[in-house]
Amino acid sequence: MNRRRFLRTALLLGTSLAGAPAAMALTRDSCVRYPATPACRELLRHRSLLADLRASLLKRGLTTAQAQSVLAKAVCPYCGALLIG
Repeated sequence: MNRRRFLRTALLLGTSLAGAPAAMALTRDSCVRYPATPACRELLRHRSLLADLRASLLKRGLTTAQAQSVLAKAVCPYCGALLIG
């Protein structure tokens, strides 16, 4: 691919995206109105994992401050996102 073809393709792609509607990943919907959306299911999964982890940490005898420190660094094993945040 030469430079001229690359620039033409980039220009066409840029102009086609400019008129496109908002992407679903960039819009925010309410989980109350749409509880079956994938984002809401992930949020429920994260809350469940967080509650299980919190209970496990407190059972092990960690103080609340120690548990909060661990929970702040906890990562979802499915998607890799932080559970708190």
